[in-house]
This record gives sequence, structure tokens and C-alpha cells, in this order.
Amino acid sequence: LRAANLNGADLTGADLRSSCLRGAQLNNAKLPDADMSKIVPIRLEGLDAAISADETPRTDLSSVEAHDCDFSGANLNGAAFIRADLTDAILSRTDLCGADLRHANITGAVLESADLSGANLCGASLRGAILSNAKLDGAELRGVDVSGAILDRELLAKAAIEDLKGVSLNKLMEELDAAALAA
Repeated sequence: LRAANLNGADLTGADLRSSCLRGAQLNNAKLPDADMSKIVPIRLEGLDAAISADETPRTDLSSVEAHDCDFSGANLNGAAFIRADLTDAILSRTDLCGADLRHANITGAVLESADLSGANLCGASLRGAILSNAKLDGAELRGVDVSGAILDRELLAKAAIEDLKGVSLNKLMEELDAAALAA
């Protein structure tokens, strides 16, 4: 499926584990509840060699173009979205644990209740993204641009934040505190 034109395709619930979709076009595609996680290795009795989790192939969505794509509820655990364009994508309730989103354009995306624990978002753009109730425990956010993004204070507390762009962290925390007091 490398560089495939899947614009507008309905792939609801599809099993795309460990697939290579590098450079594919998924604009306006529907992938709710799709499984694009890494295949979990199994150990067979009697075999000396076991495949480690690091050796299993991950779903490759690097450089994918997925404007307005619906990934809601999809299992994207460990998927690679390096330099992907996810502008205005719907990523609500997605499992993005350990996903590689380095330098991805996630501008205006909806990531409500998404699990980004352990994800690498270095250099990504989350401008105007909605991250309400998202989990970022242990996520790498070095160089991430969050200008205009909707963030929860608790979300930032557990993330590995270094050099967050587009916002003064002290000012952001003051604004979040003020909003909590006003509510």
C-alpha cells in the first residue's frame, strides 16, 4: 500500500497491522477502529530464537497525507507517522502509545481522549489541536509547537516537556490555573 491513493476510502475496522502506507494519500479517508498497531510477536515452544518487540515491524505511515482523515478509536500503537501530514485529522480515542510522530503536522487535529503515552512528538506541530483529556505520560515534546492548542494542565504535568514552542510554559500554567478557578 506504499504511496497508494486511498483518498475517501472507507477502511472502518480494517486490519492493517505492520502495513507499509508510507507516502499514501488518505485525505478524507475513514479508519475508525482500524488496527494499525505492531504485530505482537509470539514465542513458539521448541524454538530457540525469539523476536523481540523492537524487531517487529511497525505500521509505517511516514510522509502520509491524511487531511481530515478519521482515525477515531483506531489502534495506532507504535505506528510511525514521521513527517506525516495529519492536518485537521480526527484522532479521538486513538491509541498512539509509543507512536513516532516526529516532525508531523498535526495542526487543527482533534486528539480528545487519545493516548499518546510514550509517543515521540519532537518537532511536531500541534497548532490549534484539541488535546482535551488526552494522555501524554512520558511523551517526548521537545520542539513541539502548541500555539493555539487546547491543552489540559494534567496533560502537561506528566509529559517530558523540553523547549515547547509557541507558548511560555509559565504563562500557559497561569492561564490554565485561571481557567480552572473561573470554572
